[in-house]
Amino acid sequence: MAEATNPLFADPEIYNNRDDSDIIIKFGDQQIFAHRVVLRMWSPFFKRSLSSKFASSILRKRTLKYEWWSDFSIVNANECTQVATNSVFDLGGEDDPDHIKAMLMHMYGLRYSEHPLNPSKQAGEVKPLGDRIGLFMVAGKYDCPSVRVAVITLIQEQTKTKWNFSSSSKLNFKVASDAFLAGLGPDAPQLADGSLVEVIYEFLEKNFGGLMRFGKFSELVKSGALLNAQMSARLLFKLGKDLV
Repeated sequence: MAEATNPLFADPEIYNNRDDSDIIIKFGDQQIFAHRVVLRMWSPFFKRSLSSKFASSILRKRTLKYEWWSDFSIVNANECTQVATNSVFDLGGEDDPDHIKAMLMHMYGLRYSEHPLNPSKQAGEVKPLGDRIGLFMVAGKYDCPSVRVAVITLIQEQTKTKWNFSSSSKLNFKVASDAFLAGLGPDAPQLADGSLVEVIYEFLEKNFGGLMRFGKFSELVKSGALLNAQMSARLLFKLGKDLV
């Protein structure tokens, strides 16, 4: 079964509708009535998990956050949740509930670029960038490519121009630096989909001069806490080339 990539494979009217639902997706203290066929079409992760040949524990490695598929560990059989046949699939409580819901809504045809859980598209706003990066990570964790594409498109729109980092700007520069740490920092996860890293790096290149006016940001750069070795070398090469 091919992975779904367009609304023809979805029906918003059955989202969180218990009629004909054959599985409940639980996360934290919330739950969504879902349908195995929909989940399997939109996500290779759910396709594997809901296969009759697959059984997985939902025990998280707390120290591995957003570590694509390796985030799951197989444990002793008597501790294992038989996801394939169970009526409830518990994703745990580590993820932002809004990100899980946004991902599931997207699968049911409530496209992330259109529905209410997508924050404003206005460039330079504080919340959307962090929100979208968080959703991209969750969509990677649960392997939903179409959500990642939708999120990256919006991030590209938001970051394609220089932001205003003057003292009068409403932008909280901390959100920008947090974005760099999430995607480019020494502790950033090694993502299978490199599109987020590229978009964040391009954003850094365009805004590096403005951000360096902030003491806290320059301290992160000097200490080596902002970028991993590969991204530091890449940025250094670019800045050196500009000086020639």
